[in-house]
Amino acid sequence: MSVIRRHFLAATGLLLPTAACAAPAPSLAGLLPETTFHPGGVLVAYRTRDSQTFEAARGDLGVDTPYFAASTTKLYVTAILLQMVQEGRIDLDSPFRKLLPGPETAQLNRFGGEDRTDAITLRHLMSHTSGLADFFEPDNAKTGLFADLTKGKDRALTFPEAMEITRRLGARAAPGSLDRAHYSDSNYQILGKVIEQVDGSPFARVFERRISEPLGLQRTWIYSDPADMRPRPLRFRDRDLRIPNAMVFSQADGGVVTTAREALVFLRGVFEGALFDRTRIDALQDFRPMFFPLEYGTGMMRFQLPAAMTGFRKLAPLIGHSGLSGAVIFHSPANGLYLAGTVNQIDKRSAVFQMMARAALQLSTDG
Repeated sequence: MSVIRRHFLAATGLLLPTAACAAPAPSLAGLLPETTFHPGGVLVAYRTRDSQTFEAARGDLGVDTPYFAASTTKLYVTAILLQMVQEGRIDLDSPFRKLLPGPETAQLNRFGGEDRTDAITLRHLMSHTSGLADFFEPDNAKTGLFADLTKGKDRALTFPEAMEITRRLGARAAPGSLDRAHYSDSNYQILGKVIEQVDGSPFARVFERRISEPLGLQRTWIYSDPADMRPRPLRFRDRDLRIPNAMVFSQADGGVVTTAREALVFLRGVFEGALFDRTRIDALQDFRPMFFPLEYGTGMMRFQLPAAMTGFRKLAPLIGHSGLSGAVIFHSPANGLYLAGTVNQIDKRSAVFQMMARAALQLSTDG
């Protein structure tokens, strides 16, 4: 687990003030963070029991403002893979090297003196149980691509370069051998190439045809042009972080640009069957520990907080995905809630979980 992620999800950063949970607020607006690090924030929610939509936005983010959704992209990738499973084009328990047999992906997992790469399945990649190292954010947070980007050094990798870094860092475990998830962007870089191989098209085009077009999304796309100035820049602490070349490279591990409203449409599409047979979701919920308070299943996260952190009000589990940019897309099956939004902040990301948890508590009890 990376140093950055451990710090970001520290329990003290997610503690919800008891007073804030005492009674429902009249709207979501009071939940949006407002600090030097958070000049904007947006949250959109939908409640199924009364078909109500709730929206709140402030600062430089509106409900229709395009933003970088970062690793929430992984849930979009999961949706595409489930479509391909439904079409009989892939098997999640098949080794990925059957589809990507070239030298770029060879010997990525050498563990215990043995090359175990050919045992890595698509399911291992989706669930972060492949044992592969993370090219983006290695355990030493002072080096690597992430460290360079937060210093304002915009650089991209090629897929072979990302795989070479993964190989050089060394495998963390044999595939499927741990009872924990080891989060690695390398997994989803590979899955993006698998999707391209199966579909025969660039990932951005596959995404458009399989996600944006079926759902009628007009402001959701894979960031592919460094000259594209439409998304709000990412923020790191008190400054904008303009790293278009890195974001173009991200693609399947973090390249989605979307809006809060359209992210909510996508989320409902996943859990309500607009993109594939909704019963396929059940098989993905084999959650295992990752880093508190997040667990990882197959292509999706589960967020839970103990009662002591929520003013002793029960917060039902939320299923979906979060992103490095402070973006979230989560669904509460127990309460029929959908929530999507961002605080667009790489460093102080715990704010988005506070915002989401408080909104879920409020909307589950507010009439």
